[in-house]
Formats: sequence, structure tokens, C-alpha cells
Amino acid sequence: MSSFSKFEETQLPPRSAFHSSLINEGFTEAKYAHAQTVWESFNIRNLGEYHDLYVKTDVILLSYVFENFRKLTQNYYHLDAAYMLTSPGLA
Repeated sequence: MSSFSKFEETQLPPRSAFHSSLINEGFTEAKYAHAQTVWESFNIRNLGEYHDLYVKTDVILLSYVFENFRKLTQNYYHLDAAYMLTSPGLA
């Protein structure tokens, strides 16, 4: 996002507007089609809602990964990773 006003846009930007500076690539047609499907399936009204949905799903996935990691450390090491401030604390 280049400005907060983009959050008010009421449609998905064109595929050419998507670019990952991390891998220096644009969106494939399949990724753009998926983004359109998400937009339509969730009745997204603007880019702000699309952003919020992305953040929520990202946090939910992160919580599943962390809970799985907690179970693993509890089963193997009898330690709860939630109470460790850093990974070396598990050592």
C-alpha cells in the first residue's frame, strides 16, 4: 500500500499492480484469480476489508503453528514454549 487512501478502493487493483519486491516477481494469473475468488466469496467491499481478512487469516495460521510447536515441546521436552522468552530458553 502506498497510501491510506488505497484502503477505500472498491475493487481489486489490476494484476499489474501486484509486485513482490522480496522475490522480484508479479502476480501469476492463478494467484490473481484466487484473490478475485476471495474478494467475491467474502463479499469484500474495499481494500481495507481485504487487508483485514488477510491479517486475520495470517494470525490464525500463526496461532495454529505455535500451538503445534507448544504441543511438540511439551511432549518431547516437558517444557512449554509459551513461557520461554526466546528459543534458547528451551535449551
